[in-house]
Amino acid sequence: MSSPANSKLANVLAAYLSTNPCTLEEIPRVTETLKKALDPSVPEEEFGGRTPRRQLTPKEIRDSVKPDGILCFEDGKSYKSMKRVLTTVGLTPDEYRKKWGLPADYPITAPAYSEQRRKIAVSRGFGRRQVEEA
Repeated sequence: MSSPANSKLANVLAAYLSTNPCTLEEIPRVTETLKKALDPSVPEEEFGGRTPRRQLTPKEIRDSVKPDGILCFEDGKSYKSMKRVLTTVGLTPDEYRKKWGLPADYPITAPAYSEQRRKIAVSRGFGRRQVEEA
């Protein structure tokens, strides 16, 4: 009887090999790397300080930005602003962008929410120069 971990490893290995051609000699190395990646007891330092993951496609990055929310790649949820979420996982916006391979101008706040906040600020007079009375 196989354990759930072995079943998961087999599924991930099959998916990887179906899309990434490799020689018979490379399969044991790939299998060991996947075992380590799926084992929660293996420290992240073995993977250069980060958990190995596939590279996001440009379409996934584009589709993650919606007018009303930004999809967080850490937990898969949509947020108006991700600053608090990133703080809870110990990342700055720049570290998050680097970790996931996102462009430097990738937004951390949803466009509609940014516009809403801008309108509030303008209505309260922020951003205007104070004219001193003589």
